[in-house]
Amino acid sequence: MYTGFYTAASGLTTQNKVVDVMGNNIANADTAGYKKDYLVTSTFGEHLQRQNGREIGNVNFGSRADHTYTSFEQGIETGTGRTLDFLIKGDGFFNVTMPDGTTRLTRNGQFSLDADGYLVDNRGNMINCQNGPVMIGNADFTVDEYGRVYLEGNYLDTLAITCPADYNNLEKAGEGYFVNTGAENNEFNYSVVQGSIESSNIDMVEEMADMIASSRSFQACSQVIKIFDEIMNKSANQVGRLL
Repeated sequence: MYTGFYTAASGLTTQNKVVDVMGNNIANADTAGYKKDYLVTSTFGEHLQRQNGREIGNVNFGSRADHTYTSFEQGIETGTGRTLDFLIKGDGFFNVTMPDGTTRLTRNGQFSLDADGYLVDNRGNMINCQNGPVMIGNADFTVDEYGRVYLEGNYLDTLAITCPADYNNLEKAGEGYFVNTGAENNEFNYSVVQGSIESSNIDMVEEMADMIASSRSFQACSQVIKIFDEIMNKSANQVGRLL
């Protein structure tokens, strides 16, 4: 009896986390450059085997949340005509300097100019070029497909675009930023498009359908737990009672 209870309880916990991940995806569907997350699950038995490295026999207490996987599939190109909007086709990420001096990576190319005329992201953090931050000011500027920045027709610098050797080493750092915990790939294909942004790679129809399915699974697990609770209550208070 308790095995069924634990199976339903683990399913309830897992589906709750699945719904949380999907909810975050839906909330960021309109965020430029956002990358979709999936919650990867495993059975309780699989989890235990990874912990001690040995066979444990027939154990199945339902599923558990294992880890979050991020899909780096390219989002749809959306033209804006805005000179401060940029899109990376292919691999690579824009480099952003955070207030603490560390570097973060992002696919969100919705840039602007700060009060001093420097190129910054949508949160006011400096965009890195190969020689550091770049000041545009009020001058006319263009960026070619290689990320080279031209000010009034004269070459100024090149946008710093880097790519991890292994995308599994990228960790989400919030607000659309990533941290690369591994090596960089020095040979990758990309092109920069000025006047366009990369939409998120969220398919809202698919996401909503999956959300409904997970919500129903959550409700089913809740109902099973309720039934087990009623059975155990009767077992404790009615079975064996003298009439």
